[in-house]
Amino acid sequence: MNKTLRRVVTPLLLLGGLLPLAVLAQSEALTPPMRAHFDQAVELLNRYRGDTALLESARVELGAVLQAHPRHAPSYREMARYQIMRGHVGSARFQPGALETADALITRALEIEPAFAEAYVLRGHLFKLMHRHQDAVAALLQAERIGTGDPWLHNNWADLLIEEGRYDEAARHYREVIDGSTTNRKARAAAFEGLIRYCELTGQLPQADELHRQLLDLEADSAWRYGSYAHFLLCVLDEPEQAVARARQALQRMDYAVGRAWLAAGLYRLWSKEVLAGTPEHGQIYLAEAQTLEPDIEAVTRRARACAPLASVAKALALGRGDLDAAAEPPLARVARAY
Repeated sequence: MNKTLRRVVTPLLLLGGLLPLAVLAQSEALTPPMRAHFDQAVELLNRYRGDTALLESARVELGAVLQAHPRHAPSYREMARYQIMRGHVGSARFQPGALETADALITRALEIEPAFAEAYVLRGHLFKLMHRHQDAVAALLQAERIGTGDPWLHNNWADLLIEEGRYDEAARHYREVIDGSTTNRKARAAAFEGLIRYCELTGQLPQADELHRQLLDLEADSAWRYGSYAHFLLCVLDEPEQAVARARQALQRMDYAVGRAWLAAGLYRLWSKEVLAGTPEHGQIYLAEAQTLEPDIEAVTRRARACAPLASVAKALALGRGDLDAAAEPPLARVARAY
């Protein structure tokens, strides 16, 4: 076992000693109670959308499995998934060492079961995150040679093809998952996300909008899905009224910072439209609520680099500074001034 795996995984799993180093061709079979722990861990990881409590519960379940069955290769693969999710900071950023630890866990799974195709599927995704494109391709080719029905094989191929600019080929892989028979909801959702990205890249915005709606049907309980749709409506379609409505639906499901940020951005966009149309009084209701969510309007204007419609907020700010100051003024101060 390499040093990274020994240092991080052993205490993580609460094992009493070093794991055996012998290479076996097959994983241990799980007892029924341990199978229940394993299945629960997979379900928790599949449900993860930002709630770290789910991740920690999955870690505990996998720890119980590996304490009882330290040669169970699928548990190492799932622990690698845990490490990737737990180490994700935002966008394409990860905590130092998280991806390397995940790679060590996949290596251990393959030491135990060299023909473990699903481990190669995950390794392809991991290598993409590590910006090792050719290694990712090699891992997915190995998964194909072994053979697997894992829907993530299509998704991971599609992600690599997007990087190569082979958009139509990527879309066919995403469609294989969406139109196929997989019961893996997370894989289906990821395929929708990929196909939405394809439609945006190729200028098929009405199709992207429809896919967003289908994704909401698939994951109607996910605040992040509504927040993502709000972002699309505001930044891609410039439909702030609809963006605000979807952001509110996101926050009804979970109160989280990103949801509040996009609600505030949509409200500022509505305010800016009224200011630039010469009717700033109509925009006061939007401005007042936006200020409670995000008082730093300058921070909102900086988002225009990634969300073009927000450029109007800076223009409105230059015209409507007096209105902004009034919205921020304490109510009692306004009463005192009136007298």
